[in-house]
Amino acid sequence: MNVLFWFSIGLWVVALISYAMLLSANEQLQRKDAGMSVFIPFEKLFHNVGASRARRYLYRTLVVSAIGAMVTGGLFLLTGT
Repeated sequence: MNVLFWFSIGLWVVALISYAMLLSANEQLQRKDAGMSVFIPFEKLFHNVGASRARRYLYRTLVVSAIGAMVTGGLFLLTGT
């Protein structure tokens, strides 16, 4: 059942990365609106795909991976070591 533990950890890492990407994009859009310099043109990455679609996929990835991590972590705890 060690696989469940590592799968849960992997899903948490995916959730954290998608959350960090969402925060970075929001911060850079606020900097752009405020007239401050933008360090990395992250919104251009979203511009190629479509801003709403890319954010929607990031939010879905965040939610699904967090729920999956909680479920697999719970299964790991229930099955024991």
